[in-house]
Amino acid sequence: MARSPFETSRVHIIFAEDDLVFREIATPAILRVGIPEASIHMSEDGLEALECLESLQSGDANDPIVMLLDMRMPTMDGQTCAVKVKELREAGKLKREPYLVCCSAGVEQVSFGGEDGADSVFHLTMPKPFSNKEV
Repeated sequence: MARSPFETSRVHIIFAEDDLVFREIATPAILRVGIPEASIHMSEDGLEALECLESLQSGDANDPIVMLLDMRMPTMDGQTCAVKVKELREAGKLKREPYLVCCSAGVEQVSFGGEDGADSVFHLTMPKPFSNKEV
């Protein structure tokens, strides 16, 4: 396993995924790379993910947050959530800025263009389902 540039035990994962099967596949992969189970925060949509991000702001500013955002969810999809995170970042409202990962079963079909600047909000795109190799 490749060494991480940071201590994985300090990473918090916000996993916004409405499909229980994908959550059950992904969670063991996340655990295998050394993320503690207590640091994996499940959300069923982008709105819950934003609420979780807000709750993590009081933590250590040096502990990374990674948001794994599904592109198709009810209430708020991953792309809209990522744009909202970008707006919070630009407004200076985030003490801990997350690393944004687009997760989609159809990564090649995801459109990142548009006037909302969504093409510039994700740091990485990852296909679903994913294993610890992708994580």
